[in-house]
Amino acid sequence: MMNTKALKDAATRQAFKLMQNPKVMKLVTNPKVMGTVMKAMQARQKWNAAVEAQVVRIAHRFHLVTEKEVSELRRTIRELERRLEAASVPSQTLGGSPSQPTASA
Repeated sequence: MMNTKALKDAATRQAFKLMQNPKVMKLVTNPKVMGTVMKAMQARQKWNAAVEAQVVRIAHRFHLVTEKEVSELRRTIRELERRLEAASVPSQTLGGSPSQPTASA
C-alpha cells in the first residue's frame, strides 16, 4: 500500500509534467476553462459545507458530540490546566514546597 507522502509526491511530479505540455498550458490559460474550474471548486465547497451541516444536525439529534465540540473541549481543558499550573507555581515559591509537612507541636 502506498503511503500518502509518496502518493502526494507522485501526483506533484505528474502535475509538473502536465504543465510542461504546451497543449495543457494553452488550456489552463483559457479564461473559459478557468471559470469552469472555479465554478466546480465552488460547487464542491458548497457540497462539503451542506454535508457537514447535515452531519452536525444528525449528531445533535442523536445527542452525539461533534468533532468541533470535542476540539473546543480539549482547548478548554488545556487552558484550565495552564491556569491551574500558573496558580500553583507562586504558592510553591512563597511558602516552600507544599509536600513538606510543617512542624506542629
